[in-house]
Amino acid sequence: MRLHFLDALYAMPGPYASVYVDTSRDIDDRDKAIELHSRHARSDLIELGADPATAEVSAAAVGTDADLPGRHGQALFATHGELVLTATT
Repeated sequence: MRLHFLDALYAMPGPYASVYVDTSRDIDDRDKAIELHSRHARSDLIELGADPATAEVSAAAVGTDADLPGRHGQALFATHGELVLTATT
């Protein structure tokens, strides 16, 4: 099994914040839904102890997969105010 896409996670020390969010575009008012997911990701990460810069960069990445149609989501991993890995699921 090739897991080279995870190399970035091993290259930087944690702690890591991870966000898994539905960013599907096949719903009514999809832009509003993405905005709500982004706000919730930010507030949830802060509540769970993430530093503000990491929470902000994670929230800003929510919905950056706008070019993908249909049902899908994002997995985001950030640390120390830097987005380290993003994957579409």
